[in-house]
Formats: sequence, C-alpha cells, structure tokens
Amino acid sequence: MKLIFTADTHFGSKFNNENTALRNAQLVSSFDSIADYAESINAAAVLLGGDLFDTPNPSEEISAAVRRVFKRHGALRFLAVCGNHDPLNVTAFYANPPENLYVFPDKPKGVSLGDITVFGVSISSAFDMPDPWKDFYVPARAEESGGFITLSHGTLGGHGGFDLNARTLAETGAALSLLGHIHKTNDILLPGGKHALYAGVPFGRGFDECGQKGFYVIDTQDFSYTYIHTKAEIYSEYNIDVGNARSVSDILSILSKTTPAENEIARAVLTGKLSTPFYIDCDALCAHADGFVQIKDRTSADIDYLKNMGDNTLEGRFVKILADKLKDADSGDRQIIEDAIKEGVIAIRGGDGK
Repeated sequence: MKLIFTADTHFGSKFNNENTALRNAQLVSSFDSIADYAESINAAAVLLGGDLFDTPNPSEEISAAVRRVFKRHGALRFLAVCGNHDPLNVTAFYANPPENLYVFPDKPKGVSLGDITVFGVSISSAFDMPDPWKDFYVPARAEESGGFITLSHGTLGGHGGFDLNARTLAETGAALSLLGHIHKTNDILLPGGKHALYAGVPFGRGFDECGQKGFYVIDTQDFSYTYIHTKAEIYSEYNIDVGNARSVSDILSILSKTTPAENEIARAVLTGKLSTPFYIDCDALCAHADGFVQIKDRTSADIDYLKNMGDNTLEGRFVKILADKLKDADSGDRQIIEDAIKEGVIAIRGGDGK
C-alpha cells in the first residue's frame, strides 16, 4: 500500500512584492497536482502534517479553492493534523471539513488503513504544546497488525508547535514517525533504529525556500519512502559577478547573459569587487532586468570606506555614526549597516566613491 506525505502548504500566505492572489492560486494548483499523483499510483491516503493554512482565518476565496481540490479528488482519502498556524479549535475550515478529509483531534487517535494504522494528533491552540507522545499507549490491535505510523506537527528538541522528543517518539513503537513544522526535509534516526521524517514544504514561498521541493511516497510493506518533486514554481537565487562593471548599463548587460527558466522566480545577487564604485539602485535596476523579480547588491569596492571615519567632515561624521552601530550588530543588521555606509560614502563623494 502507498501513502503520500506532505505538510506546511500554508495556503493564504502573504507575498511581498509579488501578486499574492496569483501565488496562492499557483500553490493550490500544485497541491492539486500532488493529489493527481496520489490517484495515479492508487495511494490509500494523503497524510497532511499540519499548517494547511498560513492563518486560522484564510479568505473565503482561499478556503473555497482548497475545498474544490478536495471535492475534485472525492474518491481520495486525506488525513490531516492541525499545526500552529491553523490550530484545530480556532480554524473555521476544520469545523466543517470536506467529506474526504479527516482531521485528527487534539489527543492521539488512530485511523485504520487496511493493514496499518495512522495515529495523529492536532495542535489545538497557537501556543507551543507539550509532547503528545509521552506515555502514549498503543492498542494491541495496532501492534499486531502490519504496524503503525504517527503524524504530528512540531519540533524535535526545540520550540514551535508540539515540543517533540526523539526518545518518546521511539518509545511509541511506530514504524515511522511523520512530522510537520520544519520547512526542510530531514530524515532523523531515532533511538532503536526507527526513523522520523520531516516532509519539508511541497513548494517554496520565498527566497528562504529556494530550489525544487516535493513530497514523500511511503510504501507500507516495508515503510520505505521516496521523495518526489512537485510541479511548482521554484524560487532561485543567482550569484552574478559584476566586478568588471563600470556603470549600471554594464550590469544590465551582464545580467542579460543569465536567463532563468520559465518556472523560476529568480533573484540576482550582485557580487564582485568594483574597481570604480557607483551607486546601484536595485529596484530601478530590477525594473529593466528581464527574468528577475528581485536584485540584491552584495558588491564590494577597492576603497576603504572607513578611511575618513571621525574626520570633521560630512563623510567622517556619517561613517563614524554608522560604524559605531556595527559593534553590537548581529549578522543581518551588520549587512544592512555596511550597505548603508557604502552607499552613503558613494553619494557624498559624488557618485563614484573616489
């Protein structure tokens, strides 16, 4: 018997600098393609590991679109746990779920799928919750059958959703423990040799989720699993060396040599050491660069931006103020401050940085 496992679809997400309605429609369409695949291999069920929605109050349009997917695949069985983004007790969608969607309660409960049983438990509130598998009692019939799977949404050894523990997961005796919440796939060896499997996300929702994503197909005969890529738009990041550029026109020429694929949502990260520094307006540049929806400037220059720090000049005072902020800055703020120093000095020196 085959099962599909996916999690963290986050329907109803907001997208910065993108068409939110279009992107959510694409995500729903990709979810529909996962259901198509499940039907094509005659899967017994699709297991959903939580955070089906990004918010407990998705729009009527999003809810209706998701319901249409379940209705279109009416003969396919879906088993879902609720996550920290769409808790069971506060998400209206789960008060009246589609007929073919079973939503697990907030206490572990088993659902039989022929020779195996899936035990799932939903998050009931938006707050972190204690480990639901601690002292979990497995009915004898589940142990005597072909084995069982656990399904929950949380973090092993951390915070977010259920506070899960590798030891208690192993002690359930599950042949396989399926987890949502972490957005990267991960295969974790539990004490005793069984595995916990994070689904990751089936499709990216930003540049922190670059690359091709997918879902798992589980074979319950031996509880092996295979990762299948989803048909979805892919976030991609291109590091492009523009060190030889002398102007914005030169950068555009260099960018034109890179052509992202049609299914890529691409960002260009400009790198390299500019021998003749100049101000780079990334938003204006992006408006004229084909194939990229975002551009980041990470270039450096052959000049010492701190050289005149502390001088009784506009540049000296400006650099001193920002350089003082670098002392206590974390990595993210440091990059912002360094960029501000560079762009400010270039502007003060007349646009060429010299």
